[in-house]
Amino acid sequence: MVGRAAQVFGLKGVRLVLYGPESVWQGLPSAGPWERATLSEPPGSPPHARGPSAWGGRIAMESLESAVRDAREGRVDAVVTGPVSKQSMNMAGRAFPGQTEYLAVLTQAREWAMMLAHGRRRVILATRHLPLRQVSSALHAADLVRLFALADRELTMLLGRRPRLLVCGVNPHAGDGGLLGEEELLCIGPAVLEAAGRGCDISGPVSAEEAFLRWGSDADAVVAMYHDQGALPVKLLGLADAVNVTLGLPIVRTSPGHGTAFSLAGTGRASERSVLAAMRWAVALARRRGT
Repeated sequence: MVGRAAQVFGLKGVRLVLYGPESVWQGLPSAGPWERATLSEPPGSPPHARGPSAWGGRIAMESLESAVRDAREGRVDAVVTGPVSKQSMNMAGRAFPGQTEYLAVLTQAREWAMMLAHGRRRVILATRHLPLRQVSSALHAADLVRLFALADRELTMLLGRRPRLLVCGVNPHAGDGGLLGEEELLCIGPAVLEAAGRGCDISGPVSAEEAFLRWGSDADAVVAMYHDQGALPVKLLGLADAVNVTLGLPIVRTSPGHGTAFSLAGTGRASERSVLAAMRWAVALARRRGT
């Protein structure tokens, strides 16, 4: 799928670097608007069954590490990662809940956030790969204030103006004045007020349904409190055009907005559209940064 995307991707003046061992280049023509950064083959042989494996995890993680190193040293201007199995990551010895968290460690980022985008509609996640039962205890006003400030800085660079941020509550009906939960009164609301006092154009918390009804008209980005609250609306707009952008890193990083889809491996039915969208976002962000 990545190889097919590389073949159809066409932006003038852009050259791709593809990372991986020789075994992943099958079917990719030797000539094209790309170069190969060939890595060593992992030990063992490819698994016969489709699904998570230490072999696949090693390829994915070593490719990621090489690309990040090249980006930090100025040899590439942006990194586009493919979808990765979190089980494979852990089987390969990288004990992280996702690529985004590992990227933050690799780049030594102090503040970072996951943004999902579909065209002009954007969602920033306050928590990410976290069990739902842990979300409430993971929300802290000080962390949210820092997140709002990061979103304000990063989107100002992207848009060329201060963004309008709309914040979701975590409870049904945004807590309904404390009847359905107090997180909005004790944590989320005070964080919104503090961020507004520091100059952010921010409002909320409001219920998720209200936030996404106003999405794109009254807000440049919605801040969701947990993963599925923010991911579902983006993916319902069209999975093939959804993109994941990591905010706050010292490098540009994007990825497709979908998962590994092991069931489609080898069938020829996987679409490259989200990979192409991630590539175009990466080029646009790199040009904004002047890298």
